[in-house]
Amino acid sequence: MVSPSESFTVQQATRCVDHGYVILRGFLTPEEIDVLARDYEAQRKLPRLTPYGPSASKEAVGRLAPRLNSVMAALQNVAPGSMAPKHVAGGTYFATNDLKQSKRPGLSQGLPWHMDHDSFYMFQGHRNYVHVYIAIVKPDPAKGNLHVVPKPCFQKHCPDVWREIEFGGAQMFVTHDGKPTIRDDYRGRMIEIPFNLDDVKETPELSPGDAMVMRGDLFHKTQDMNTARVNLSVRLVDFSHMQTREHFAVTCPFKDLMLGKGIPGSPHDIMTRVFAKYDSISTLSMLTRMGKFYEAVASKSKL
Repeated sequence: MVSPSESFTVQQATRCVDHGYVILRGFLTPEEIDVLARDYEAQRKLPRLTPYGPSASKEAVGRLAPRLNSVMAALQNVAPGSMAPKHVAGGTYFATNDLKQSKRPGLSQGLPWHMDHDSFYMFQGHRNYVHVYIAIVKPDPAKGNLHVVPKPCFQKHCPDVWREIEFGGAQMFVTHDGKPTIRDDYRGRMIEIPFNLDDVKETPELSPGDAMVMRGDLFHKTQDMNTARVNLSVRLVDFSHMQTREHFAVTCPFKDLMLGKGIPGSPHDIMTRVFAKYDSISTLSMLTRMGKFYEAVASKSKL
């Protein structure tokens, strides 16, 4: 357990790296819960950058800086180069009501089994990528959680596949020809596996103020959509990670759709232009170029 005045320990970091996640009870004070709940209500009135929910304000995430820095420091000590983020990349609120109203197909029923897609495409992997998933509004601790598949559970049943997808993303769990299958939305292939993720899942219960520190490469899905819960997911990343033209060139129809291939000004369009000039580029440089483009578009739209 970590309280706001305590540090994230090496033991907890080891648990996160080896098991896949660790629960921090009382990560937020009651005052901070209230601040973030009010921030959510304010941010949801603004234009959204994602189909999932509003982004948290810089001020709100900034209040958590000492604890987020403690998490990163311990992970850097335990798993340098593999699960050791160095930077805070902001946060997104995930709320039941927002997901139900999302225009992205399927989100109204909650997120199915997956490894994250958007961040994998934008960061070209989930090495040194960690979520800090914080409960803000949670009427019932037993509902509105995440189902997760711990790293050892997947390794035990399918070690060869885990070695291939570790630190990866853009994967979905589906039933294909009646068999449990991983749909690879990076390479565009199907990987049959000998078990159902629902048979090995864990469902840690969170109360308001609790947090789950979770590897970015775990399969997870929404437990249910039956409560009006609000959670904040803060992303800890490594902006120095190098993106490559070779990685970007590997694609499939789903990836092209998600990145907006053929749409002027889309992430795909910007990445295509960048990799026409560079073999590799840091994630920070890539995201900076995207940010400048969207700022320019926004400025022109106000004229």
